[in-house]
Amino acid sequence: MTGDIDIREEKKRLRKEIIDRRNNLSITERFDASKRIKDTLFSLPEFKDAKRVHFFISFGSEVITSEMIKDAIKMGKSVVVPFVDKEKKELRLSEIKDFFKELEAGYWGILEPKKEYRIEASIDDVELMVMPGVAFNENGHRLGYGMAFYDKLLSAKKRNMPLIAIAFDMQVVDDVPCERHDILIDKIVTEKRVIDIKKAKG
Repeated sequence: MTGDIDIREEKKRLRKEIIDRRNNLSITERFDASKRIKDTLFSLPEFKDAKRVHFFISFGSEVITSEMIKDAIKMGKSVVVPFVDKEKKELRLSEIKDFFKELEAGYWGILEPKKEYRIEASIDDVELMVMPGVAFNENGHRLGYGMAFYDKLLSAKKRNMPLIAIAFDMQVVDDVPCERHDILIDKIVTEKRVIDIKKAKG
């Protein structure tokens, strides 16, 4: 029990440290880095091959995904984004066709599809998951925001699809405290590099 408490406290400490550092990036730094991340992500075979892609909708000082979503839709990809089922406290997915028209502030003030525009999608219809997170390491461990939304969502999937995290390079750290239920990422794309976890382990 003490070990579990220690891990939770370590996660809380690291989460605050990385978010504080990320918040200190200027808007210009975030825009420039997000553009480089987008260009790299869109060049990956996993992205090129995927017909249906999940994107998170960025908030706060996260990697900016709005242009990624709009451009992926223009390319003819089916794009799904998450929204929170407040009663069940879980993520659900909806296809989005118009970034400007179909979204409104939802849980935590994060943009999500308005009820009248929701076209619900199954996790098993997604061919590529573009993942958010606070911190990552080169072994594929991911630190989220503490709600376990993505752990729950992905635990229900019946098919495997690539899980690619996008993050600023300063979010990649040497060690991420992990628990058994935490999901592992396949690749991490930053403004400086692509970390291929499976290749590194192989």
